[in-house]
Amino acid sequence: MSTPYRRHCCHCQALLAGTAIALTSLSRADDNMLELSLEQLMDMDVTVSSASKSEEKVIDVPSAIYVISQKDIRRAGISTIPEALRMAPGLHVAQINSNEWAVSSRGLNGRYSRYLLVLIDGRSVYSSMFSGVNWDEHNLIMGDIDRIEVIRGPGATVWSANAVNGVINIITRAPDENDHTTLTLRGGIGEKAHLSGAHSDKWGKMSYRLSAQHSEIEGLYSPTLSRSENDWRNSRLSWQANIDSEASNLKLYADIAQTVSHALWPIITPGSPLNSIVAPREEKNQYSLQAHWKRQFSEQDTLDIQISTDQTKRRSTFSNWETRNNDAELLWARSQGKAQFHLGFNYRWTLSKFITGDLLSGYVIPDEDNIELYSAFAQLQYQLLPNVETTFGVKLESHSETGDNLQPSARAIWAPSQSQRWWISASKAISTPSRIITDSSRIDIIGLAHNELPTDIVDSLTSVGLGGLPVNVSIENRGRDIENTELIAYELGYRFQWHDTFTLELALFNNEYKNLVSSAILLPELAFSPAPYVNFPIQYCDDGIADARGVELNVSWKVTSDWLLQYSASYINFDPSFEINDGIQALERLSISEDTPTTQHSVRSHHNLSEKINLDFWIYHYGNMKNSEIDDFTSLNFRLEWRPDHNLSLALLGKNLIDSNRTEFYREIFYTGDFQVQKTVNLEVQWSFD
Repeated sequence: MSTPYRRHCCHCQALLAGTAIALTSLSRADDNMLELSLEQLMDMDVTVSSASKSEEKVIDVPSAIYVISQKDIRRAGISTIPEALRMAPGLHVAQINSNEWAVSSRGLNGRYSRYLLVLIDGRSVYSSMFSGVNWDEHNLIMGDIDRIEVIRGPGATVWSANAVNGVINIITRAPDENDHTTLTLRGGIGEKAHLSGAHSDKWGKMSYRLSAQHSEIEGLYSPTLSRSENDWRNSRLSWQANIDSEASNLKLYADIAQTVSHALWPIITPGSPLNSIVAPREEKNQYSLQAHWKRQFSEQDTLDIQISTDQTKRRSTFSNWETRNNDAELLWARSQGKAQFHLGFNYRWTLSKFITGDLLSGYVIPDEDNIELYSAFAQLQYQLLPNVETTFGVKLESHSETGDNLQPSARAIWAPSQSQRWWISASKAISTPSRIITDSSRIDIIGLAHNELPTDIVDSLTSVGLGGLPVNVSIENRGRDIENTELIAYELGYRFQWHDTFTLELALFNNEYKNLVSSAILLPELAFSPAPYVNFPIQYCDDGIADARGVELNVSWKVTSDWLLQYSASYINFDPSFEINDGIQALERLSISEDTPTTQHSVRSHHNLSEKINLDFWIYHYGNMKNSEIDDFTSLNFRLEWRPDHNLSLALLGKNLIDSNRTEFYREIFYTGDFQVQKTVNLEVQWSFD
């Protein structure tokens, strides 16, 4: 089974790049945000914390790192986190439908971003149910984001399992001590309506920020179905508090959100492929609570303690599921002379429930299960020479389903001059499989008519007297143990900054994977309920291996005091294969995901035309989607902003002005059509007042 099968059951859907209407005006406390200093958009002296769990300047980080600032987000007219991540070199971001995205770093893309660890203020939002991230659940208020730190390459030693190809840490803005309020209105083609607001103030020693939003996104059109999916609506209420004392700091976070969508799903009936498409109401309700306490005991010793809990419930006629996560983390750091030592402990408890609804045929056994994860890590940063620093780390992790594992790393950075850095690293990381894969499960994903089957399959069925029966395809795990995916990664990088005019970062990497999750089409089986049909089961396997090699480049050049150009490019060569070692009798092995462009290019131009008018352009290109039906494409966005005064901002945005009506990605399973990105033109207004 090749093209017809893969197209219907292993891929799906396209991009909606609508969001837009931009309007921005921040409070007097945020006047510097409105000025949008071009120097700040290219500053390598920005302090980050995601690479080593300690504060360090970007130029001194021995990893490929990129920081997306609040200013970057504003000048790009961004309204969702996946859109913002397109700015990071080496990341592949593709929209599947109005509320689903595929995001990956250095290959192996998929809807759930299973090889990427995503954090919000250091709290993991990785779902053990699906091994990945549901991006629609984390549609944060973009004005609440301070920066997004993107690390390409493994980060498992200091974070956790699943930080295989990268770490994304979304860091929200600290509450402002000044009493002020902002309101944002946005609407137009693509994003029908958006309203958000934030209020900051101080009460005693506590400063706080309360923010809320509601938005409605138009559904995407599918030419294969001649219909659109329904709109996606999401609402969110967030609260953050900061309490400072002489030697300690306490941060509190609370968040509740609801998303409602009517995404298209297929009703699986043997022999009836795409004529039974429904759009059931899908509602997700979630909350999260988090506390982070930091204590400075001396100039040498610091203690961090973080605890969090979150819950998500999904209800629809297609399927119902629920996840709960409780996390506790302790981190001790000590500086002594040329050395800095970190010791950390983490505990994570996850409960997940999965129950198929009236429209989805299948099961997961048990339907309710919990997973425990214990980990401890140690890391030593040592100044070996006056201009050479080394970092050695190791994490020991114990997973209740997949057992114990060790994840070491070694890094070194050399500063031949104040403006240059060379770094080299070697590390190991693992990804744990999802419950859907590790537990006994079966989910029917598509029915096929005989004219959609390859001729050799039809002939084989006819030869054994089954030629007239309808055909079904199901994806299953029949009690097979799935091993952790393992990565051994090597990286070499160079970083250069010339005054405040020019910056450059170049990274080369080599990744070696084993135990990649793959699948195989098994021999057909005859089933009799509710009526006789032939079932082709797809078995999960863990025998995939791959080598990935590539290069990433990021350059910023301040042409004049009012004009900044930023260029990024990446190239990846991904070479997958299989280790057939278990004797599975398969009709065909399905290829490991290669839906990542071989080449990517991005050019952004930021031009301050006057004190009150800014003009920004962004053009990006995805090329050579290896073994994929996705075409190469180029996209052009622009943003024109006028600030009549420091409390009001009006912005006009255009998106996907070239190569619109394109498909960017297909859903891996439950194919329901090729959804397309459309041109959008939007307006946004933001007003602030004290």
